[in-house]
Amino acid sequence: MKKFRFKLLSALLAMLPFSSFAEQFIFFRFTDGSSGIYPLQQVKKIGFEGTGLKLQLKDGTEYTWQLSAIDHYKYTDITTSSEEANSAADPWQVQVFPNPSDGRQTLRFWLPASGQAEVQVVDLAGRLVFRQQYDKLPAGQQEIRLNWPAVKPGSYRMQLSTKQFFVNKPILRN
Repeated sequence: MKKFRFKLLSALLAMLPFSSFAEQFIFFRFTDGSSGIYPLQQVKKIGFEGTGLKLQLKDGTEYTWQLSAIDHYKYTDITTSSEEANSAADPWQVQVFPNPSDGRQTLRFWLPASGQAEVQVVDLAGRLVFRQQYDKLPAGQQEIRLNWPAVKPGSYRMQLSTKQFFVNKPILRN
């Protein structure tokens, strides 16, 4: 496992400063058969956190996958692999809108298999201000209405946890 981690991290970090980001992507195929693709120009940081791989985007969104959920990864040059890049929709993309909001938002995400999901909103000090558990969600596209208007205006982090992934996304309450 350590050898795999070292090779993966070395390959990821080695590519970041020397790549032509305009045409480079990192492509993941997951053990559930889904895949995801991320343009390198949007990637801020890649690293390991416990038994997971953490991908942080420049917009503040963070994805964490258990290493066991990743079947294959590679760097893709869009000019040589455009078919694969175009067909690999990012099933892990999480959208929260409107953002900023008055505390009423819609959370949209894709769940690769039926199961549970938990949504938490924390302030910048890490204090929990909202929590909702969803026990029996079907596989596929999810759209959940969040209602947390009693919270003071400010900057927060929305955290979505499922069996397959964890996403940490910045949100604003106006």
